[in-house]
Amino acid sequence: MKINAVIEKCPGKGYSVYIENEGIPFGIIGEGSTIEQAKDDFMKGLNLAQEEYGVECTVSFYLDVASILAYYSNIVSLKGLNNITGISEPVLKQYISGLKKPTRATCDRIKTSLHTFGSELASV
Repeated sequence: MKINAVIEKCPGKGYSVYIENEGIPFGIIGEGSTIEQAKDDFMKGLNLAQEEYGVECTVSFYLDVASILAYYSNIVSLKGLNNITGISEPVLKQYISGLKKPTRATCDRIKTSLHTFGSELASV
């Protein structure tokens, strides 16, 4: 069974991980002050669920947009993220803090912009 697990930044509380798929016969949430702690907590719950339900699962972890921006804002300035994505610094701050949630179209725009930037870096 393939599970897509979303890693989400929780304002002031670290990170949480949850199952995105529908149709999974169980629910699991992992929490931690870092991404790795949240993933470890999630995997502990998944291991218990696999034993309980007699299933074997593979997990793909995905960061939500706020978590991606929060991560990269520690590496690239907000001005740099503004230049990469075309989204204003105040709006980026709101996405990172969780005060505002980007639309699906904005999420796609951010992801495409970051992928393009990564490709440009890789080609140097």
